[in-house]
Amino acid sequence: MNEADITQLNSFRKSGITTPQAYGVFANQMGGYQNVPFGPRQMYNEKFKKKKVEVCDARGVIGFLCNLKEKDPDLMWKHTSNEEGRLNKLFWSDGISRDNYLLFGDVLAFDATYKKNKYKRPLVLFSGANHHNQTIIFAVALVSDEKEETYVWLLDNLLDAMRGKTLVSVITYGDLAKKNAIKSVFPNAHHRLCAWHLLRNAVSNVSEPKFVQMFSRCVLWDLEIVEFEDRWAQMVIECGCEDNVWVQDLYERRKMWAAAYMRGEFFAGFRTTSRVEGLHAQVGKFVDSWNNLTDFMHNFFRYMSYQRQRELEADFASMHGDHVPQTQLKRLEKSASNHYTSNIFRLVSKGLHRCLMLKVSLFKETSTCIIYFVERFSLSSRRWNVTLCKTTSEFKCSCMRMESYDIPCDHILVVSRYLDLPEIPSSLIMGRWTKDAKERLELRGEQLGAWDPMDLCRFTVLRENCRRMCKAACRAPETFRDTNELVLKQARKLEKLEKGDGVKQTVHVVANDADQYLRDPLKPIKRRIGGASRGSGPGRRTSHCGLCGGAGHNRKTCLRATQ
Repeated sequence: MNEADITQLNSFRKSGITTPQAYGVFANQMGGYQNVPFGPRQMYNEKFKKKKVEVCDARGVIGFLCNLKEKDPDLMWKHTSNEEGRLNKLFWSDGISRDNYLLFGDVLAFDATYKKNKYKRPLVLFSGANHHNQTIIFAVALVSDEKEETYVWLLDNLLDAMRGKTLVSVITYGDLAKKNAIKSVFPNAHHRLCAWHLLRNAVSNVSEPKFVQMFSRCVLWDLEIVEFEDRWAQMVIECGCEDNVWVQDLYERRKMWAAAYMRGEFFAGFRTTSRVEGLHAQVGKFVDSWNNLTDFMHNFFRYMSYQRQRELEADFASMHGDHVPQTQLKRLEKSASNHYTSNIFRLVSKGLHRCLMLKVSLFKETSTCIIYFVERFSLSSRRWNVTLCKTTSEFKCSCMRMESYDIPCDHILVVSRYLDLPEIPSSLIMGRWTKDAKERLELRGEQLGAWDPMDLCRFTVLRENCRRMCKAACRAPETFRDTNELVLKQARKLEKLEKGDGVKQTVHVVANDADQYLRDPLKPIKRRIGGASRGSGPGRRTSHCGLCGGAGHNRKTCLRATQ
């Protein structure tokens, strides 16, 4: 393999392309496998040769972050080591993620996933939702365990990295260690339990089949507190779970999962941790369980670049293009399309469709406000109260969806239609979901990446142009000789220039002298079936014969089998 082939192979490896797939690409470029001057074995040898010259994995990942900090001064990371000097915990957040947290860090969801690196260390992702309702990452951590003190350390670093901005709401699946850590670091944050995990646990803790259906209504339905208490009492009696300890404990924590008790608390539409699990699946497409820490970091930042590219595409789609009206409320719909991003506008548009089934039955005016009573055309037993303040022109609804989602509810929209407002009032448009949500942030000139993409672009352009030249020059002996002389002359000139100036290489430096002795985390021990480990030693289990029970032989060599 020449240097150009090795460069392209490294590019494939950093892009997540496997060696057999890369071999197929080389064969396609060169017109068949018979024209490739090397095989998969040489490609594997180059990959292993590169790994041998790399520095210690733990020091390499710290050096990688140091190099990134030169491009992004706002990059922040912290790490700890155990008594043996091995890397124990690593937390990091780059400048763009920290800026995003200042805008969208009101709601946080986090969970740990496993087997994303060869050390099998838990990967903790702190995520939220941006103005397009897309999942974004605020901070990342690799830890050795999931104890309460570990999560306290992570949340303390998160608070430090995000310049002291506290959370409004956080959602987890109910782990006790996370719960205690959140209560310790963010005591005023609203902690919500994942509804999907609660329903799954209900199946295993209550044997009555109809309990899950009745319980899901208590969890997800928009009920008043009195309605919730009545439904809960009815469910407990019908399902016969008055003495069930799990049900009793669940009722004690009802303020952490019941929609009736969480009305008015902003969660940006988060009800489950499915966003986090979907994020884990996306990250799994870029990182592998056999990645060392340095390769993991390269691939993870490649995913971050992909995620931010999706956000740029959503920005472009929201800013360009004309909206086609879908409802009879054309002025309100046009106003919403001018302010909200495309994904959020679809949610508002559904509310405009639903408000056509509502009506303002009557209103009552006081000295400070006007109260509008909203009902359905076909059902007058349910009534909502929409209050309009005369001095501030602010709307408030008894359903409190505006406070929970920062999006106007159907009842406020029907009052806007009743008042024949030309556009959605500014008091109803929260900056979090608007097109200009990120205007006050300074645009960064370069995106962070795991390698310099310009070098690869130049290499690709030159390679394609050389292929065109080779295809045209090999037709006749005269053109081949002339072209070959020109190429050799230019190659010698560039090699001489390269030797004179030197080649700029990426040098992994470490943060301080103490990190010079940082060691890699321990790899998990691979055990054979039955728990016996390979090799010899006091911890190895002695095998016994299945016929006589004696040690040192098996069924085939047993003397009893030959008798």
